[in-house]
Amino acid sequence: MAGCTNTSQPKTLRLHATNTTEQFEAFTGFLAAVGLDAARFTLKRKSVSTAGTAPTLTFKIAYRIAQNRADNPGAWNVIAGFSTTGAGEDLIDVNCASITAGQAFIQWGVSYTLGGTAPTDGQADVELTITTQTCGASAGTRSEDLTSFNTTTNTFVAISGWLPTLGVQAVVTFFTICGIAGNLRLQLCYRTATTSTQSAGAWTLLEGTSYRSTDGETTTGEIALSLSTVMWVQFGIAYSQSSAGSAPGKASVTTSCWTRRT
Repeated sequence: MAGCTNTSQPKTLRLHATNTTEQFEAFTGFLAAVGLDAARFTLKRKSVSTAGTAPTLTFKIAYRIAQNRADNPGAWNVIAGFSTTGAGEDLIDVNCASITAGQAFIQWGVSYTLGGTAPTDGQADVELTITTQTCGASAGTRSEDLTSFNTTTNTFVAISGWLPTLGVQAVVTFFTICGIAGNLRLQLCYRTATTSTQSAGAWTLLEGTSYRSTDGETTTGEIALSLSTVMWVQFGIAYSQSSAGSAPGKASVTTSCWTRRT
């Protein structure tokens, strides 16, 4: 698993609190969340100063998730079970599987809270270093205007190139769907090639009878694959109309496809 690890450069920020409202400071940009199983942090606090009555300055590891797009994240959360007050250094291990499952991006940061009877001020120089174990990789993105003409038979369009199966043990795909009309439905699919991509097999649906048929942002979640008997795999979109009619089915669809090895 050594090839899946990455360690950030230490980053130091001055954090300053003037009331007891919990505040959050980002220490990273948004990072890929697919395949992120574990993280290890060193959290160092120096030059801590506080004022008021029985003042304290408390720190926690924080994160926020963006399911599909980094420009549309959720609220900040803190790692359960960890909290430290004042100056010092801590090592924190985090099991990330339940945090990142089916999510596209994660951002790491620190929460800080001024406490006490009547605190008035608190500040510290805070350094964060992060090592992550992330065995995920982007397989491709695609924006496509889909149109299905009066048919319930699936049409297929590729959203990835051909990938060697040895590094693919699961797939997750994120869909942003706009302007859906005419009973259009779609889902993730794949096809394989045993030895040569010029002799590919038929497309296979990956979500059974479940289709996406409304506007919005959705994810397949992580889908396990068994590909030990073939050399190549390619992922795509299968789309059709749920019921044939005179009006064509239409939608603008953006997909981001990721694979992981476990």
